[in-house]
Amino acid sequence: MQQYNIDIQEIIKIAKKAGNIAMRFYNKDYVIEQKQNKTPVTEADIAVNDFLIKELSIYNYPILSEEVKDNFEKRENADFVWIIDPLDGTSDFIQKTGEFSIMIGLVNKKGESVLGVVYAPVLDELYYAQKDGGVYFCHPGLQGELSSAQERGDLGCDSGSRQQIQVNKNQIKNGTMLVSRNHLGKYEQKIAKKHNMKQIPAGSAGLKICWIAKGEAELYINSSNKSGLWDLCASDIILQEAGGCVCDMDDNEIRYNEREVMLKKGYITSNQRNVLE
Repeated sequence: MQQYNIDIQEIIKIAKKAGNIAMRFYNKDYVIEQKQNKTPVTEADIAVNDFLIKELSIYNYPILSEEVKDNFEKRENADFVWIIDPLDGTSDFIQKTGEFSIMIGLVNKKGESVLGVVYAPVLDELYYAQKDGGVYFCHPGLQGELSSAQERGDLGCDSGSRQQIQVNKNQIKNGTMLVSRNHLGKYEQKIAKKHNMKQIPAGSAGLKICWIAKGEAELYINSSNKSGLWDLCASDIILQEAGGCVCDMDDNEIRYNEREVMLKKGYITSNQRNVLE
């Protein structure tokens, strides 16, 4: 198995610093533009993106980011590739729901997600995992502290403020389905109705998947072809290490270091495999 020499605590620190950058814009006026795909991008997206690329470049692995033109030839034969979403849930950032996140994922030459960090700065929730290393949720409230990690200056995740998490074992029937607040599709509504599931609107795709990993829901589906590899990569390893399942709408495993950066077949994330059968 290929090995990488990366201390995940250092990646956590990078994610938290990126979160602090995003928060500098959060309650202020900032420029909002529209990309070619009709989705919004803000000054915060660009500032966080620039910071992440600078910090992650020291590892000498190619970087695939939502906010930068892709160079597939550069990453095609690389041993490892960073896949990042500087601000997952830009619409929620703009709407000030608090449900946006910084997402940093690492994939190997086979395109498998092997490391993931998801950080939601407003909620001060951090999730991280490495392949075969378990998955952890980190929050200052686990220590009974009221101050945020930013106020404490604590940019790591020590053992006193983290807990190992896993999916619940519930069936999806009569369970909870997390749905997009801004892009809810008809197929998702059909599945929720078929299985009599409670629907809870939420923001960042990464956060929705992490909440399944923490046992707070059983299912999240995105049946559209408009998501990118960066929308799923970091949270993939988090959910899988928690005992859950990530696949496309045809029940195939997802490979991330592909020429096609869009997830044309959508994806299903759940607490167990074959939940829709």
